[in-house]
Amino acid sequence: MNKAFNLPDNYYPTPNALIDKMIADIDTKRQFTFLEPSAGKGNIVRRLFKKYNNLYRYERNGIDIDCIEIDVNLRQILKYNFSEERENVIREQQGEIESKVEWDREENRYTELSISDKSRLSELRGELLTFPTHDNFHIVHDNFLTFNTFKKYDVIIMNPPFDEGDKHLLKALDMQKDGGDVICLLNAETIKNPYSNTRKYLVELLNKYEAKIQYLQSEFKTAETERKTSVEVALIKVSIPKKAKTSFIFEELNKAQQKEIEQREVTELAKGDFIQNIIDQFNLEVKCTLKLIEEYEAMKPYMLRNFDKDDNVSILTLTLKYGSGTYDQGVSVNEYMQSVRMKYWRALLRNPKFTGMLTSNLQEEYYSMTEKLKDYDFSYYNIKQIQADINSRLVKGVEETILSLFDKLSEAHSWYPECQKNIHYFSGWATNKAYKINKKVIIPINGMFSEYGWTYDKFRTSPVIAKLSDIEKVLNYLDNGETAEVDLTSVLNTASDEGVTKKIPLKYFNITLYKKGTCHIEFTNQRLLDKFNIFGCRHRNWLPPSYGKKSYSDMSNKEKAAIDEFQGKEAYEQVFKENSYYLFETSGLLMLNTGELTEEQKEKTAISTENSQDAETDCELTEENNGQLSLS
Repeated sequence: MNKAFNLPDNYYPTPNALIDKMIADIDTKRQFTFLEPSAGKGNIVRRLFKKYNNLYRYERNGIDIDCIEIDVNLRQILKYNFSEERENVIREQQGEIESKVEWDREENRYTELSISDKSRLSELRGELLTFPTHDNFHIVHDNFLTFNTFKKYDVIIMNPPFDEGDKHLLKALDMQKDGGDVICLLNAETIKNPYSNTRKYLVELLNKYEAKIQYLQSEFKTAETERKTSVEVALIKVSIPKKAKTSFIFEELNKAQQKEIEQREVTELAKGDFIQNIIDQFNLEVKCTLKLIEEYEAMKPYMLRNFDKDDNVSILTLTLKYGSGTYDQGVSVNEYMQSVRMKYWRALLRNPKFTGMLTSNLQEEYYSMTEKLKDYDFSYYNIKQIQADINSRLVKGVEETILSLFDKLSEAHSWYPECQKNIHYFSGWATNKAYKINKKVIIPINGMFSEYGWTYDKFRTSPVIAKLSDIEKVLNYLDNGETAEVDLTSVLNTASDEGVTKKIPLKYFNITLYKKGTCHIEFTNQRLLDKFNIFGCRHRNWLPPSYGKKSYSDMSNKEKAAIDEFQGKEAYEQVFKENSYYLFETSGLLMLNTGELTEEQKEKTAISTENSQDAETDCELTEENNGQLSLS
């Protein structure tokens, strides 16, 4: 024992300069719980509190420090050094010095403190930063090597006895094996001379965890060092990533479900089916959660707040986000089912594999249904009912969608001077206001460019994608799958990143974007544009009823006049030769584009197409037994 201090011979308090090196990399925004397992008189703890208490108030978080010290005398000193009693002594000394400042009436100012008083006052104020700000300092054990706890620490930081440093560091690494940091000051010989099995294993672990090791000389020989030694030390910093948590409930139920999938007969619910895969995911999540709720309810009697039998409040509560239940009433299974159904219905109705063919207005219409769908099982039957409803609405709505775009690219923006050039007027069959879309059109797109300067070329892709994706989808309907795919989003993102705004090539057209808020579209597929114009003009009755059904030579003079104004004899004869391309039924477009209609659905589609011009059929959700959907 050290007779002067009555302290252990292997006790070497850590100098402040060395502590600063130890704590330099600590993240004050992420690391809040600490263990100091060889705390001594608290040098490291004092420096930690100062680091956190010196932060701006809005940056401060609740630091929590647990300490262990094996020596009984050091434990008493440690306890006093961070006690309220010791803090009050410091504040009294501070008050005594501050009381020396008095008002000097003759000088009309406060008197100044002496240089020594100013220096001492600064020391006292600095020392007050080293005290716990709340109940966040605890001495939790005496011997670190026998310490066991379920508590998790962000950082274990220590300067253990040099003669047992390997054992202490191995203990700390074991405690943090599931994730956390270790900062340790060690006799360098422990690492450099691994003669024992313990040291060899320690070196192996440090290599495994890719520890940062810094060898330092003369750190315990500075003027401030309380006990000096010439021993070379190793400053070791280890950061162990957190392990991904494994759910036993999930693992067991997942194995059972995979076995069920393997045994499932390959019928219409074939392996790899997108819909069935997401249903399987839904079923697994629900089974796991219901098992968790069941397990919680079974464990609840063992987790009560008190041993009083009449007190049935649990220490641990399980609640449903946005649920209607009150404190400790547990989770309503039915409310949980509504929430999880909503989650999956939302995901499905936002998934391009399911609703990608729909234009934005139809997508939003279906997405708005999710509130109603929370009361319906996320099942194959119900999903297919929605899918059939989509197909039915597409048959009736695609014609309207094409015509709506036809209007938007022509008369809709005619108030905008540049957009007046979008259309070519001709003498229509039944009106003098007939028009068709030109090869080049202009549409306004608000919010494409930054409002902070016209020199900034990078445009915002989201409003451009929103505007152009519907145009592309309509042309997809008309295209019969003849044009190679071009990823609209990818091309626009690349163009924006590279500052390209002119002649951006997309699937059916090139675009040029201007900072005044206009998008110039130049169609690159004249044949498809002609098909678009013919569709629009026919359905607006601006072309003769015989259009495409008889040759130009067989037409009346009035019919020929309309054809001449619209496109000319030569172009019309080409349409007449390829009337199966230019003249089509809407249902045929859908079968080509969706690729998912069964024979029965095709038959229903054909019937629906025949009736769509005369009447509209209401499609509403009605409830049947067992949470199934029926469309009527």
